[in-house]
Amino acid sequence: MRKKLLLATISCLMVLSLVMASCGSKEGEEGAELDSKETVKIKLEKEDGTVVEKSVEKPKYGGVITWALSSDIQGFDDAFRMNVSCTANSLTLEEPLTGDYTKGPSGTGEFPFLRGSEPRFYPTPLLAESWEWPDETTMIFNMRKGVYFAVNPDNEASQLVGGREVNAEDVVFSLLRMWNNPTSPQAMFCPYDQSVESVTAPDKWTVKVETKPGWFSRVWVRAGDCIFVIPHEVIDKYGDMQDWKNNVGTGPYMLTDYVQGSAATFIRNPDYWRKHPLFPEDTMPYPDGAKMLIMPDASSRQAALRTGAIDGVGKEQFTLDIAESLKTNAPQLKWREYLSETTACIYLRVDQGIFIDLKIRRALAMAIDRETIKNEYYQGKADTFAFPILPELKQWFIPFEDYPKSAQELYEYHPDKARELLAEAGYPEGFKTEIICTMPDADFLSIIVADWEKIGVEAEIQVLDFGIYMSMMIGKERTYSGAAYSNTMTEAPYEFYVWRTGMPVNAGNIHDARIDKAFEEVTAAWFDKDEEARLIKEIYPYIVDQAYIIPIAAPYVSMAWQPWLKGYNGERSIGLWNGADYYLYSWIDQDMKKSMGY
Repeated sequence: MRKKLLLATISCLMVLSLVMASCGSKEGEEGAELDSKETVKIKLEKEDGTVVEKSVEKPKYGGVITWALSSDIQGFDDAFRMNVSCTANSLTLEEPLTGDYTKGPSGTGEFPFLRGSEPRFYPTPLLAESWEWPDETTMIFNMRKGVYFAVNPDNEASQLVGGREVNAEDVVFSLLRMWNNPTSPQAMFCPYDQSVESVTAPDKWTVKVETKPGWFSRVWVRAGDCIFVIPHEVIDKYGDMQDWKNNVGTGPYMLTDYVQGSAATFIRNPDYWRKHPLFPEDTMPYPDGAKMLIMPDASSRQAALRTGAIDGVGKEQFTLDIAESLKTNAPQLKWREYLSETTACIYLRVDQGIFIDLKIRRALAMAIDRETIKNEYYQGKADTFAFPILPELKQWFIPFEDYPKSAQELYEYHPDKARELLAEAGYPEGFKTEIICTMPDADFLSIIVADWEKIGVEAEIQVLDFGIYMSMMIGKERTYSGAAYSNTMTEAPYEFYVWRTGMPVNAGNIHDARIDKAFEEVTAAWFDKDEEARLIKEIYPYIVDQAYIIPIAAPYVSMAWQPWLKGYNGERSIGLWNGADYYLYSWIDQDMKKSMGY
């Protein structure tokens, strides 16, 4: 029997002495600094045992952290929405596990924490203080004692719960509620009847999850770091947590107000339990409160950042032209540039109509002049081969030259061969089709449509409201009949989200038995990382060769934040696909902010 026990440890070893460092006030690109600041010398240990020593500024409490969102909060109950869309929940609710902040850019730098799937590699205890894997179908979470649901005297739902201690039954309730709710994304991605044998609490502080053979990895991800733990009393009385006033959890903040389309306001949970991973003597969070401002207008968000009205923009990615403008007009801002995890893609309905024919799909792929798009639309700042696997995912990435020639040519510009394929498919003069998108993508899509016109394909662009577009693209019933444009995530090749039969985000209605079998094999190989990587590298050349999805390019983008937002280095997701946990470890340097005139 295989057993693995990972105890909750703090990888950060504090040096006993505090070092006082003085520095004169100065002006420049970094802005004015404090006349003196307190730093702490810390030691961090990498996964390979290497010790990293660094001096880190000692955080201070106080202030309110404020950031802007480009779209409204989509919900407060992840039984009805993806947890990443329930943006507020990352501040108010918690899961058994999270990602290890000390492994990111603010710590050892081993992982960038730019992608929502990355915490799979560096899980760390949260509500669970440790976990065990007795065998390849069993996981046990040993729950932390002394954690209590937040008490807000002005909130009826909070008073109903009464600030009681969290226990294993709360975890079991939350997991089963999520898996048994047909509207839950987790139930769609990891169906209970296919993946789980049982979820039980053998005692008050132990959660035992038994999976069906081959499903351990998918269940582990969701049970550990994808489902928030909530009190059953709220569901018993109100039915769900879709009303923000029913949002009760154990997190570092409490939601005190929400105005749709305007803002969400939070106050510090005075009874929060967690210590900062770099400063174990400090209880999180440092700010007195937090505020999410809903700013759909891009120019308004940029103006708020430029004038210091907000501390950051959350996960928003700026294109490089906008970044250059902001760097000129707001030189104090901090920046992080990286390759976007979203690639511009064309989805084709491959289960019906003309796109069943592989020759037609390949013709459309070869008719797109990606290099011109990269150089003229993206000013050279894009990667035309970032899909289906990001280059940074080295254990799975397959270099372009290692793909078969038939796959390589799908990323190249071959209009003459595209015409030949159309003729072989019975369309020597081309054909007409339609392609759906939302307003922000219409201009870019027109470039692709213009390339297709050169081989005789006339694609009518249908610009739709976002809600209508999503209803046509996602779910069990897809009503678009031709093609669809979408910016597609390329984070987790082991999930096969957009390729697997029956997946909500399989927008092309792909039904490929070879891919489905590969998913089962990759899932079963989770304990053997070398075998998992081998299987992924074996199947993806086949997937690319089928041209089910036509990738265009992934742009390089930038993130920005104010210099007084300390303890933050451009992380986008510490926990797994969380909506807003990126600032949880941060603090506001109020003295610096004031000295800079904000």
